Amino acid sequence: MDCNTAASSSALTYPSRCSRCAEARLAARLMSGDGINAAAIALGVSRETARTQLKAVFAKTNTHRQAELATLVTRLRPYA
Repeated sequence: MDCNTAASSSALTYPSRCSRCAEARLAARLMSGDGINAAAIALGVSRETARTQLKAVFAKTNTHRQAELATLVTRLRPYA
């Protein structure tokens, strides 16, 4: 399974050992409007784990805030 599939699917369906996939699932929750606390609860991880994953996403995307990440993701999404 790729991370695109993981990001659009239930977190409980797929193994959590793929850190990239976990980061993609978190980013997808945040982009859908969840806050960090709600995303952590929905994904079944602690708030601190979600924060660590978010920091990894920021580092990999060269962003520093959720708003910057949202702008980047919006630009990368294919037009529907």
